[in-house]
Amino acid sequence: MIRHAVILALAVPFALTAQSGPGKTLDHPSGIVLEYPASWQTRQEGGLVAMVPDGFAADEKGQPLELFLLGSESAAGIATPGDPKVIAYLEEQLGQLLGPVKRAGEVTTLTTTLGAGAVIPFEASPKPGAGPVAARVYVVLHEGTGIFLAHIARKDLMAKREAAAKAIFASFRARKRDVDAALLHTWRRENYTRSSGNGASLSNSTYVYWTFQADGTVLYSTRSHTYGDTAGLGVIVQGDSTSDVSKGKYTLQGSVMRIQWSDGTNETYEYNVFQSTFDGRTNLGLRPPGAKKKIYLTLYQ
Repeated sequence: MIRHAVILALAVPFALTAQSGPGKTLDHPSGIVLEYPASWQTRQEGGLVAMVPDGFAADEKGQPLELFLLGSESAAGIATPGDPKVIAYLEEQLGQLLGPVKRAGEVTTLTTTLGAGAVIPFEASPKPGAGPVAARVYVVLHEGTGIFLAHIARKDLMAKREAAAKAIFASFRARKRDVDAALLHTWRRENYTRSSGNGASLSNSTYVYWTFQADGTVLYSTRSHTYGDTAGLGVIVQGDSTSDVSKGKYTLQGSVMRIQWSDGTNETYEYNVFQSTFDGRTNLGLRPPGAKKKIYLTLYQ
């Protein structure tokens, strides 16, 4: 996950020039807001943000030797940010980017407005012709999600940005939640298909349910009903199936809805709630970025 996203994020070379000015605010899909220096550059791929300081040290190809990664992952069943499962996950993800890594020191704590965070140090095995690489990962739990800021750099460069890393992490705060009372319902969309021939027919109805709750939770599930009739043989076949319920967190900014699902995937929609002029029913419209058509759901309960 990390390696693929970083490659995409760094596909456009970072410039060595910097802009001056006050700090900037970054609004992350995980539901947090943070502050970072205005002179830093960012690239985003889904929920992973690559941040590069101004005046960064670079290799012979101009690529940064110091980098910050901001991301999040479901933390279901995790009680503390320093949990061994968190450390194992980070070790695996960093290994995809840096090669074999190991923890390099004790886990320490650092407080944010979201609560107590953990600072977890790692070190990668040196590659031929390159100096050792270190990573220090800052982790905090927020509403069932683990949010991390990974500071990755050649080992001799780590101390240079340590104060900045701690300041960014300490600035983590929960985004003020917008609530749209009109959205707080269960919505349903039905797809119906039917085929027939040679005296037989088969029909299928699939129902898709979205439920939005006031605490920012969104639930998604489907239910299907299949009916088959082979009139010539007198055989009737029917059955029902349901999907597992997918759970996520949604945030609203004006007409924009952002969802982070518990499996780590992110979605963005332009949304609106309206009453149909055709049948008077209340509908929810969801339009993915770049899509010409909306997904329409009807108020269910």
